[in-house]
Amino acid sequence: MQIPDSVFLISGYVLAHAAYSVCDADEGELLIPLAVVESDGRREVLRFEADSQEEAIARAKGELTALKQGADIWAFAREGLWQPDDGPKQDVFAVTAWAKGVEMDVSIIQPFRPNRGIEDFRLLAGLDVVIDGDLLDGEIAQTCRAMVEEGVTYHPRGGQWASWH
Repeated sequence: MQIPDSVFLISGYVLAHAAYSVCDADEGELLIPLAVVESDGRREVLRFEADSQEEAIARAKGELTALKQGADIWAFAREGLWQPDDGPKQDVFAVTAWAKGVEMDVSIIQPFRPNRGIEDFRLLAGLDVVIDGDLLDGEIAQTCRAMVEEGVTYHPRGGQWASWH
């Protein structure tokens, strides 16, 4: 696989930021789509607000495509619904990451239970890694998950990760 570790590490960092952003959210409150962009050793957090989640995501995708000209690496998190082949729809954080020289699409999918305003937020089992639309499994998936989880620890609130499970 031709994907540098940094792609999985920044994905974990952004995943932790997304979880922290909504861990105590009121019922019905969604994650404001966000990205962490690194350029020339500087890191910037971008948030994409709009009248709807769909508009915010579309705006983010447009801006991130334009940023590929000057960025070294970025990861973008949004909230959504995902339906595994064998089950009902789940709330998930979806993180998409990109780095210079990486030609593959890299996504991290983390199911969660929203807070609903009652201290009920939980990360659920099943962090998945998807490369070019294919769900990874086996040893490669384990290695990628371990790098994502390491990236979580780099976030200032990454220490809360275990308590959210």
